[in-house]
Amino acid sequence: MKSLSQILKESITLDIKEGDTILMGKFLNKKTVVKSIGKDEHGMPTVNGKKLCKFRYLNVSESKDSNIDKDELITGTLVEFEHTKNKNEAKKIALDHLKENPKYYSKLYNAGLIDEPKAAKYAEEYLINKNN
Repeated sequence: MKSLSQILKESITLDIKEGDTILMGKFLNKKTVVKSIGKDEHGMPTVNGKKLCKFRYLNVSESKDSNIDKDELITGTLVEFEHTKNKNEAKKIALDHLKENPKYYSKLYNAGLIDEPKAAKYAEEYLINKNN
């Protein structure tokens, strides 16, 4: 006869990985760089050996990258949905591109390389009209 733990397969999935910066602590205001992800003796998630009951993603406005153009980031997030369906992952990809070149998605649009209809429409309305 199977035990209950063999029948019930539960898992906790976190949308964070090593190297991410999250906000932890009682008031979710302490910046923490994720160095390791694990489990405690009860199977609950831990980050850097500390219990992870609740956390918050670090917003772009709260990070060092607050000089990144919001419209470029929104366009980039829409464009990067071609690689992932996860909004946070798409935003991270867009941020990586914008760190290298702050006008990455404007240049992509001007070259005619944005194929996603929502991204192209947003780029036309907000990036191109703003630059003119």
